[in-house]
Amino acid sequence: MAPVRAIINDNLYGSIPVNEIEYMIIQTPVFNRLHYIKQLGSTYLVYPGAKHSRFEHSLGVMHLATKILDNIIDSIDATEFHELFTPEAFQKLSSIYSSSREYRNRFSNYIEFLRAFLVQSIRLAGLLHDIGHYPHSHVVEEALGYRGLHEKHSIEIILKWRELDQILEETTIYLDNSSYTGITREHIAAILMNTGEREEFIENNSNYVPMLTPWGYDLLHKIISETFDADRLDYLRRDALHTGMVYGYIDIDRIIQNTHTIRSGRSYIICYDVKALPALEDMIDARIKMYKLVYFHHKSVVLAEIVKRMLERAIEYEEKGIKIFPRETVKSILLDKYVETVINDPYRITDEVLIRIAKYILNNESIDDNTKYYAKAFIDRRLLPFTVFKREEELTDFIKKTINSKVSQEPNSLRKHLDIIINELKKLEDRDYDYKGNTLKIMVVPVKYHGVHGSQILIKTHIGISNLDEVSSFIKWVKKRYENYSYAYIYAYLVDENTMINMKYSKSNREELYRIVREIISDYIKSFIKGIV
Repeated sequence: MAPVRAIINDNLYGSIPVNEIEYMIIQTPVFNRLHYIKQLGSTYLVYPGAKHSRFEHSLGVMHLATKILDNIIDSIDATEFHELFTPEAFQKLSSIYSSSREYRNRFSNYIEFLRAFLVQSIRLAGLLHDIGHYPHSHVVEEALGYRGLHEKHSIEIILKWRELDQILEETTIYLDNSSYTGITREHIAAILMNTGEREEFIENNSNYVPMLTPWGYDLLHKIISETFDADRLDYLRRDALHTGMVYGYIDIDRIIQNTHTIRSGRSYIICYDVKALPALEDMIDARIKMYKLVYFHHKSVVLAEIVKRMLERAIEYEEKGIKIFPRETVKSILLDKYVETVINDPYRITDEVLIRIAKYILNNESIDDNTKYYAKAFIDRRLLPFTVFKREEELTDFIKKTINSKVSQEPNSLRKHLDIIINELKKLEDRDYDYKGNTLKIMVVPVKYHGVHGSQILIKTHIGISNLDEVSSFIKWVKKRYENYSYAYIYAYLVDENTMINMKYSKSNREELYRIVREIISDYIKSFIKGIV
């Protein structure tokens, strides 16, 4: 709603204009903390260029969310536009427009003014959607046992961040500091909430008067969080650029230009014109390949896993009364006082906090050697566990050769039992093995694809609206291939770090280690497989 204050040059989109509100938010320490949170965590140790941060990703999401909303609004009939707003909000905003010469000069009619309100709303939601993100991507969340915790914390930070409130009060969403337009912390947070959270929030906060109807908020929420949302469109392109992958290139403009809404009762549902089908298929294909080659690269997975295990062990020690930090606990920093610390002392919780935790573990005589190994391997890449099976095909082929021929000849049989087999193989981690007088440990790390929900994505064709998997045979195949599909990486390491480092330079010793570990796994599979298949 405000004029451009500055232009930010982005390596994906070129110029990203920001207005006074956005400029002031970007200047804050709370937002600048995102400079020091890498988008892909420790993946830069595999792909050296992957040092991009949540900061530029947040700007990218704001930029793409604006373009998506602009296209969606164009597909809504002007006579129905007011139905996105509550009656109170529509009346208030219409009155503000009518009484303001400034707004009447800037916007040709009150519909354009309402449109600008929605655009400013989605821009701020996109800009702040990751404001509460943890260091090292999602690893910390998993160590704490709460997947998706950063989304909850982002909303909490928005609601408790007084400086954000001051910025919204002092900039031009207020007219002469008197006529209030309703873009508040609560309004931005409501966009980022899912339907259930938002309903509960509104019910428990009687002082908050929603600006949009439930379907209005749902529509804006889907622009930030949906299958082909601004978040995914940006991170796939951005991650591909910084890792040097050609597979993540997506025709974003084609998708956005063909994003529309259809009326369903009182609500609006996002759909895509069939002209965007090749681009949509490319995005799904790019996502799968980025998982295979970047997010689920065997070294990326083990880096994330050792960080997760290091944090889990640190918290376990603290619960037993053994301190990691001298004056506070890991859990209090990353969970109990996380929101408070991000707001009041944001630079204390960046990627660097994990290095601090690792160093405290290494300097604590009460910590066991295995936990210290995780900490040391995180700091010193040379100590990363060896990957015994690097690709899903290697593990599945190995299992097929180990178990009976009947299962080997039935393609779907192994997949049906794979989760059970992987869970059984996890028990190998509880044992210590001897390798020439050194303690040998095995790690089994399951990975799982998110799949494609083609029946929830609507495509507009010349004969009407169809589900994506009905229109695209490729998507139908992908859904069948990757829905609930999982496999595992298996790693091995020697707790003694000097022996591990020496083995890095001895191919014959590594091959001997791989052979021994494969024999252990083969014998173990044979011991339990008869009761499964």
